[in-house]
Amino acid sequence: MKLSKIMTLILVATIAFSAISCQKDSECKGIVTVVFVDENDNKVPVPGCKLVFGDTSFAKDVYRIAVTDVTGKYEGTWKHEAHIRVVATAVVDTLSYQGANSLKLVNGETTELELFIKPL
Repeated sequence: MKLSKIMTLILVATIAFSAISCQKDSECKGIVTVVFVDENDNKVPVPGCKLVFGDTSFAKDVYRIAVTDVTGKYEGTWKHEAHIRVVATAVVDTLSYQGANSLKLVNGETTELELFIKPL
């Protein structure tokens, strides 16, 4: 092979690898765990808790409504960095609970948030 063909192959391989890496790094992952504090000061996870990320004026790929799993967690992936307000609502033992906090999404990173809810 000629040197120019080898250099072309190396260049193509480098561009392809960079494109794949950029796509992967541009995703932002957020993990929200919803908890409340019981009468014994224990943190109790809240399964089935409704989470609202942002509001309806946000872009469709940012705004979302989700529900925590049986461990009180929700894991989501967003395409872009954002600073999103998260509102959590749930009914625990016939009492309505609510809490809010902000989730900062960063490209290529996983951000974890423990969101505490309190009785209304």
